Amino acid sequence: MKDHIEPLSKCALLEAIRDEAANMARAELAGETGDAQDAALVYDEAAARLLAHVATAEECGLMDELAGFLTATYGG
Repeated sequence: MKDHIEPLSKCALLEAIRDEAANMARAELAGETGDAQDAALVYDEAAARLLAHVATAEECGLMDELAGFLTATYGG
């Protein structure tokens, strides 16, 4: 693990990942029902932020922790 991130920061990082994924889903739906060009821009911006959050989570070991938790909880 390159950096130590406090548990509260890890929670905030997971929430940010969830929020950006939700933003992408809303933009996709808006594109189907409204202005496709604006929706595509919102989608692209949310996707870029999502990738940055996932990269940060990967860098600090959070994704490995999450995978371990899921494996321990649900088997695998």
